[in-house]
Amino acid sequence: MKGLKILISAVFVWLIMFQCCSSPNNGENGELTLFSISPSSKVSHMPSFTLSAFGTNFVPGSEIIFNGVSKQTDYISSTELTCQIDTYDITLNPSAANGDESSSGNLVPVLVRNPAPGGGDSNSTSFIIESNYTFYDEKTIFACSDEQKYPAISADRAGNINVVWMNRKDNPEICFSRSIDEGATWTQELIISETREDSDGPAIAVDSAGNINVAWDDFPIRMEWPHSDIRFCRSTDNGMTWCQAVTINKLGAFCRPEIAVDSEGNLNVVWWDTPDLYSYNGEIWFSRSTDNGSTWSPAVLISTNSESSFNPAIAIDIEGNINVVWQGHLKDNDGICFSRSTDYGATWSPAEIVSSGLRDRGPEIAVDNEGNIIVVWYDHNPMVLFSRSIDYGMTWSQPIAIPGRGFRGRPSVAVDEAGNINVVWEYYSSINPMNYTICFSRSIDGGVTWSKWLEISKSSEFAGFPKIAVDSAGNINVVWAGSATENGLSSIFFSGSIR
Repeated sequence: MKGLKILISAVFVWLIMFQCCSSPNNGENGELTLFSISPSSKVSHMPSFTLSAFGTNFVPGSEIIFNGVSKQTDYISSTELTCQIDTYDITLNPSAANGDESSSGNLVPVLVRNPAPGGGDSNSTSFIIESNYTFYDEKTIFACSDEQKYPAISADRAGNINVVWMNRKDNPEICFSRSIDEGATWTQELIISETREDSDGPAIAVDSAGNINVAWDDFPIRMEWPHSDIRFCRSTDNGMTWCQAVTINKLGAFCRPEIAVDSEGNLNVVWWDTPDLYSYNGEIWFSRSTDNGSTWSPAVLISTNSESSFNPAIAIDIEGNINVVWQGHLKDNDGICFSRSTDYGATWSPAEIVSSGLRDRGPEIAVDNEGNIIVVWYDHNPMVLFSRSIDYGMTWSQPIAIPGRGFRGRPSVAVDEAGNINVVWEYYSSINPMNYTICFSRSIDGGVTWSKWLEISKSSEFAGFPKIAVDSAGNINVVWAGSATENGLSSIFFSGSIR
């Protein structure tokens, strides 16, 4: 009997010790506490992201409870947990969903729950779902006394931002700069068009490996006009050095190429070409490289049934289908034209009209992960217009005007990995038509509704030629040419979204 009592006492002591060790909420191990979460806020409908929770007495099996829902949680240490928050987790209630700047969004509770035995909940903290972006004050990437124009931007999957632009010195040349800290600082500008030609109209695309690809048009010395070349060069070391520029094609004059990279790293370039500098009978051409830009396919004419074609833009879907829009004349209508290739640019569908509005021009294009095609442009009013195709360009939604004020033009569009549509444009008022501002709006429902527009360029008196890029985390990056005085476009500016 004495031995049995000793055994029972030993089991009782073991049970007490087991409970204390397995339940950090009680006993000597201290209370389960949540100190902070990171990030503590996001804009609604952002792409999926990792949420980190920091506190004390976390154990394997601890769960992050986000807005009442238990998330699959990774145990990092007794003071850190992580989980994935998906797009559907950060939606707004109807009262906050209009994207009004005055709305503070939603507050949702976050806590940590430890398992039984001895489990329990920590204190709760709030995660903020914002209704719209806010932007950093603009940064100057490059400033000088010469004219700066036509910036282009691309962000890699790590969030590094790459910008090219035309710098009009003795001979116009193409410059490059890069930021690895969300646009806070930028590398010294580097000239990448080391030729005696006049270089213009740069375009940029970064592949999945982070290689930077740039195309532009070169006018030879002026006595050789009107002929120009489409040129290309590439950097494999984050823009520190560049390959020797190669010629993609030489046909005519005034080309302005656009470039896109598919998921396999193949390069695709479109441009418009005219017989001479003064002709309005332009055509849209395409070429492709499967060896990192060393060689290029013979040029293929896309605008076979379209007249007076100009200003192409290109986007590639996740299956490698190539989509191109341009400004042109088709079927007795002036408007925005579209064509598509499903065989890597070998053949193209007959051009179709997206919009036949009077003097529609400046189209830009993007494709979401579902293959839906988004096109924006501006008209003679001018207003920024939007249309969308959910059947690979066979039919298009009725064009709608993206809400804004004053006269609006030169839009640029980017779609994030959650399918949100983000657009920037230049705006000026009839009262002061020489004062241009860069504005932004987004749609989270395929273009049915749009957030309240935001002014990004608050210190530049003259701002134009905006371009937008979205990284894999959904961060918005915008670049434009501008000036704080009436002396013209003498600086390249940048602003990015605050998360």
